[in-house]
Amino acid sequence: MSPAVWATDLDLRYSDHLAMTQIALYVTEGTFDCVSSRFQVQLAPKKAPVQKEASLVSRYILMSSSIKNGNLSFIYYNVFLQMCKAHGIGYDVRLKEGTIFILFEDQKRNTFGMITIGEHLQGALMTFAQHLFIIYQELSAPNMHAETNFKGAIQDIERILGVTEQNKLKFGEEKKASKAKTSRK
Repeated sequence: MSPAVWATDLDLRYSDHLAMTQIALYVTEGTFDCVSSRFQVQLAPKKAPVQKEASLVSRYILMSSSIKNGNLSFIYYNVFLQMCKAHGIGYDVRLKEGTIFILFEDQKRNTFGMITIGEHLQGALMTFAQHLFIIYQELSAPNMHAETNFKGAIQDIERILGVTEQNKLKFGEEKKASKAKTSRK
């Protein structure tokens, strides 16, 4: 066998996706299994000394590091966070689910990251879209036309929700058909 040379072009760097994954792992104290694509967190016991075992549960994570709205640069970050808190947008430390914001400090101040962690995929998708919609409504005024990618992101999530609902129905039908087959035998 003759020697061969393989050339690859790798761009090795610390990406936004990796950074946001590390934030999610840090905040939840969870573990991510890359092979099975399973993210698990350990919930603290409800009663302190009596029940010592913590339960291990799966969670779903949605993240975006490039949510843009030009009007974000007109308000202070603490005002933005208070607005989110007033609308019930936040993170529950005990249940290890909710929404986390990553505020980027650049010259434009019009981009932020958002991580939503939920118990179910559809619930996490819906929460992400609802929070985007609320933030869009709060940041947008009828007479201000800022650059934003909120609407596109919400539409993408709605399409994904439609596909997950179709898959759920299809899976349910297949499950019923297989049960009917086994009951006939």
